[in-house]
Amino acid sequence: MINDNKHKSTFKDYYILVPLNKKAIDDMYRYDIYKDNCDKREELIKDTFKAMVFDEETYFFLEKNLFTIINAECGVDIDIYEDETVENDQLEKLLILTKSLLESSRDEKLIKLLIEFKSLVELAIKKKTVIGFYF
Repeated sequence: MINDNKHKSTFKDYYILVPLNKKAIDDMYRYDIYKDNCDKREELIKDTFKAMVFDEETYFFLEKNLFTIINAECGVDIDIYEDETVENDQLEKLLILTKSLLESSRDEKLIKLLIEFKSLVELAIKKKTVIGFYF
């Protein structure tokens, strides 16, 4: 898990994004920026979103410890096969859920990831945007 888009890798990156403004919500659906060969990917993402970027191992860890719970509680389908967004009143529910998981977890790796994820949810609420999952 790497924050602030400093992650550079030859492997596939996984993104959780919060658009920083309403226009950025539209930019979030520009799938060309997620391609590994996009020269301007880091610049586009850095200037338009707050991002949590991580590798495949971290994705599967989060899938087991966070995404399956979000799916059940928020009625979404976060998985590796399709993109998903959480918006509006679901963001408040997501924040409560994340805080609850933080309070009950004893796993240091999960706690660190949940703290970062919680900050993204809080930002989405503050900016009145969404949180997008792009795997």
